[in-house]
Amino acid sequence: PGGPHKDSEQANLSLNLNIAHSRKGPWTIWQRPSAGSAYLYTWAITEHTLTGDTMRTLYIHADFMEYEVKKPTPMAEAVADQERTGRMEEVLVAFLTVERGDQDKVEAVASQASADIIGTAEKVGAERIMLYPYAHLSPDLADAETGKRVLREIERMIAAKGWQVHRAPFGWYKAFKISCK
Repeated sequence: PGGPHKDSEQANLSLNLNIAHSRKGPWTIWQRPSAGSAYLYTWAITEHTLTGDTMRTLYIHADFMEYEVKKPTPMAEAVADQERTGRMEEVLVAFLTVERGDQDKVEAVASQASADIIGTAEKVGAERIMLYPYAHLSPDLADAETGKRVLREIERMIAAKGWQVHRAPFGWYKAFKISCK
């Protein structure tokens, strides 16, 4: 269940998720809630090149997405002062989790994920793409170094196609604000 949050002016996102796992190919949930709410996109990348393993992602088409790093975890990547915050407008936000089954096929996972992210951004008319590491989409995470490699490779592939892309830092506790379409 979802619905507008009435008890907090800062809460501007409410989602209803019904997620099922499929090993038969990609699936998606397209949800258009009431006027003024979010478009919600989810996608599981499966079997085509990944032999049945999945990389889980959650896509949100947003007016803006911004984040601020708060505290590093033991696997946090180094960030420069200018990378401690980020903001993009007219953006497709891809919340990404790299799973254990992705470890031996970094190139294939990154290639298929980047193509899917670009395809979704084109469908919704997003002007930019933000990649946001989000471990909460799976209980079966890849090791941190693989996660970083996959996300950097996805970022590189999307940029190579001419898209403005930004990747939030890996391994940090972060606060974020998002305003959904």
